[in-house]
Amino acid sequence: MYEVAFLLDKDLSYYDLMLKNRGFVNVVNCFTRDIYWSKEDFSSLSEEEIKKSCIRFRVVDVKSKDMGQFQNYHIYDDTQDKFIYPIKDLLIKDKEFMDRGFIKVFDTKKVDHQYQVSNMKSKIQLQEIDKIGLVLYYDNPDYAELSLIKQKEMLIQELNSYGFTFKENELSIDKLRSLYFDKVVYEGENI
Repeated sequence: MYEVAFLLDKDLSYYDLMLKNRGFVNVVNCFTRDIYWSKEDFSSLSEEEIKKSCIRFRVVDVKSKDMGQFQNYHIYDDTQDKFIYPIKDLLIKDKEFMDRGFIKVFDTKKVDHQYQVSNMKSKIQLQEIDKIGLVLYYDNPDYAELSLIKQKEMLIQELNSYGFTFKENELSIDKLRSLYFDKVVYEGENI
């Protein structure tokens, strides 16, 4: 399933008000710290290849309008697909990975604000990402059977119906490649 990731040019309060004026509710706000370890050289890898070559731990503090605070700084382990370590174990895991020859390649922080209207199967995510800026992420499972090009077209049309003004040929940002090269890098862009 295709997910757009568009770098936004206004601040969070602008988009928050725009979405709320169209009936959206801010259902989740969370702080996330993603720590990626790898043994690979990323200079010629795509965004997806970088993701696949890394082990990611995710430290999350989630606050939800409906659920209150339900995770308080625990580490999510992609290899086990669950939260497994309390935050105090982070330094132990750091040492364990370094002893196995891994390098900590990214240590990113973001604040994620998720918006939804009652009939949506996904959420519009507005993420304030350190060293990048405000990025909108969105996918829609209703479009999953379409080609990737058609999915992107449908996502843009849907987002524009909510007040955004994306162009059909707008490129998604590659977060990890942007962090790696220390400049904004878009999907498919050669460096």
